[in-house]
Amino acid sequence: MKTPLVLRSLITPLMLLCGATVAQAQACIPVEVQNVRAGEGRLMIAGYDSAEAYAARQVSIAVQLRAEGETMSLQVCGLRGPVVALSAFQDLNGNGKLDTNAMGIPAEPWGASGKPPAFSAPTWDTTQVTLEAGKPVVVKLAK
Repeated sequence: MKTPLVLRSLITPLMLLCGATVAQAQACIPVEVQNVRAGEGRLMIAGYDSAEAYAARQVSIAVQLRAEGETMSLQVCGLRGPVVALSAFQDLNGNGKLDTNAMGIPAEPWGASGKPPAFSAPTWDTTQVTLEAGKPVVVKLAK
């Protein structure tokens, strides 16, 4: 049985729309994390794709991997651009959280995309970056 012309004219755009949605949802961005202590603990990365998500600490993506090299290059999938923010820390003791000292200063290496401040908590405005095709988002961990 042949599909009626009216249905074919609706199905094709729907298939293209679904395909575009899947392709957009699966888009991956290159990320480079620098100053990693090779062989120590796990690298924890959180990604945000809006100022609202960042303010509410609603992580859009989360990635955990072994800290294998001083510079780690990876692909992060699931963020919708064109503007994103990444934060990362190296969990040296394996407790799954960023440890701080008595004054609240991070005791483990941490960093963020963009230009995070050295002596205060990063914000969306300081960590946001505009995605550029083929250019990695760089996160430098504080030593």
